[in-house]
Amino acid sequence: MKRNLSICIFLFFIVLLLISVIILFNDHKESEQLLPDSQETQNSESETVINSNKEIKSYQYIILEDQGRLSVYCSDNTTLYMNTGIPVNALTDELKSRLPSGICFETEEELYEFLENYSS
Repeated sequence: MKRNLSICIFLFFIVLLLISVIILFNDHKESEQLLPDSQETQNSESETVINSNKEIKSYQYIILEDQGRLSVYCSDNTTLYMNTGIPVNALTDELKSRLPSGICFETEEELYEFLENYSS
């Protein structure tokens, strides 16, 4: 009798273990399906801009005018990355026309290349 009870308890724990493994596996599978969406959310540091050609580009930095000088902001358009000290009138007319909506850069390298051209 004691042996039968031990076997029943053992089988109960095995079944319980199998059920918990199945539940964990399903949860893991669901989280993998949701992962691409959450990765897109994490990549929201790079905002999206739609050009007139309907081409979608992401950017990390944007140059805006601040009191007659160029300032670099992060992609959220509110976090100041740096004040450049470059006057707006140093820009070409084409760049001045783009300034109200912001001049966008995908990488820090592109940003610094642009700034080097206008800083001296």
